Amino acid sequence: MLTTLGQSLWSYRRGLTTLATVGAGGVWLTRYMKDQLLHHSRKSAQERAIYTDIERRFEQNQQDVAWTVQALLSDMSELLDELSNADRWMIQLKQTVKTTTPSKDPSEEKGPSTGDGLSMEEQPTLVEKPMTKLELWTAVKTESYVRPIASIYLLILLTLLSHTQINLLGRSFYVASVGVPEDDREQSVQMALAGSQRLGWEEERIFLSSLPSHLLHHGARECVAWVREAVKEVMDPVSLRSPCGSTEIQGHVRSIRERIEAGDSFEDFFQRCTGWMIPNGENEASILEEAMGHPIPSLSSSLRGILDETYDLLESPNALQVTREALATAFDIFDQQLQGELAPSLPPKVVEIGDMDSAPTLPRLASLLPRISRTTYKIWDESKNRYIKDLDRLPALRAYSAIVYSSYATE
Repeated sequence: MLTTLGQSLWSYRRGLTTLATVGAGGVWLTRYMKDQLLHHSRKSAQERAIYTDIERRFEQNQQDVAWTVQALLSDMSELLDELSNADRWMIQLKQTVKTTTPSKDPSEEKGPSTGDGLSMEEQPTLVEKPMTKLELWTAVKTESYVRPIASIYLLILLTLLSHTQINLLGRSFYVASVGVPEDDREQSVQMALAGSQRLGWEEERIFLSSLPSHLLHHGARECVAWVREAVKEVMDPVSLRSPCGSTEIQGHVRSIRERIEAGDSFEDFFQRCTGWMIPNGENEASILEEAMGHPIPSLSSSLRGILDETYDLLESPNALQVTREALATAFDIFDQQLQGELAPSLPPKVVEIGDMDSAPTLPRLASLLPRISRTTYKIWDESKNRYIKDLDRLPALRAYSAIVYSSYATE
């Protein structure tokens, strides 16, 4: 029986060998596919974890930018009060209305004699000529427009500068997270913090304080002067007694914007904006020394590199596009808030048929100037600032921040 079985197996040896080979191959292929599926599953989970971690760090970085901008709002608001304050001119205007009551005792009007027959009051003195009422009203009209419009431009430049700087500093976390296993990711991030690509704490402080300081103390003054020139060109021909509503005021603002951003192209105006944010070669050393508190013999390669990269980013076409879209968004908000401020002073729009003679007329421009100037407080509001919230959600700005955050330049 065994002999017969052996002969049968020998006669079918080729078929059995093929069957055994196919079976073994099937088992191996099954194990291989299982291992590959498990590997790809783990890799996909790891990549999802990396992307989730990067997204979380990126969002935290954008929150840091918002906090940085909010921390600088009070300083910029105080500077605007110094450079353009319509309230100060309004106070002087009210003082000119007051009349001086003459003294009843004529003898009290004579001062002590100087020995030549003239009293002290009669001696010639150099007194600054006071401004006339018309000049004061003109100053109020000019500064009522300068203050909110300049505030919008400065807020946008401050936002763009802060997004560039904070995302450049946060880039180290991104570089340390990409392509690193989950178990080693935190260690890699810590190594990035201590690596040569990361600025030291003192260098980071100088980097974060120098450029905003330049914008605050130099660029802002140039910006306000540029806006004031445009406001005067547009508003000087407009009479203070001219009837105005929200449509007319918004027309004034559009004309002023066209004058501010005029030139050969918007690119020329943006180049002027970069000059307000970036110090030139002569001023850079003094700005950095002011931020450090003492003279700087030489800049480290890391600080020099990140400053140059910041300048390149602020002058890039991406930054130009962000500025263009941010201006459109900010002035849309300004128009809406301006309508809300002017609404209590404007007459109702509905007039009954046959009663056109008794229809209310629009108020004069002079009566609306305080409300126009008051819109500035909403631009620099530190608690509920719609400008900062809407700009933070601006697609162009978020895309620009993502480019800066994920970029990596090898030294």
